[in-house]
Amino acid sequence: MNKYEEKILKQIVQALRLNFANKLIAVYAFGSKIRGDFDEWSDFDVLIIIKGKTPAIEKKIISIIVDEEYRNGLSFAPIIKDEKAFEMEKLFHTPFYENIMREGIAL
Repeated sequence: MNKYEEKILKQIVQALRLNFANKLIAVYAFGSKIRGDFDEWSDFDVLIIIKGKTPAIEKKIISIIVDEEYRNGLSFAPIIKDEKAFEMEKLFHTPFYENIMREGIAL
């Protein structure tokens, strides 16, 4: 991840905190851009953990990310998980959870 990408991710997290102050649990960047094995077609994998996820919240999160994509020319692949769903991932040590813990960067 280069400095420009890091700046854009920070802007996304700031917008998420502004819009979901009491609901945003965590944001992680992960995947090929973090591991360093990306190519020119790679996007940024971002996990957003939110308390009380609803379709309206999910729509707003995606809107925030799409706005940043258009403004900055980066591509993101957001995964939005409810806090309780992610806790279940943790409880059962799913491959997804293990991958986030191994390679994810908390933002």
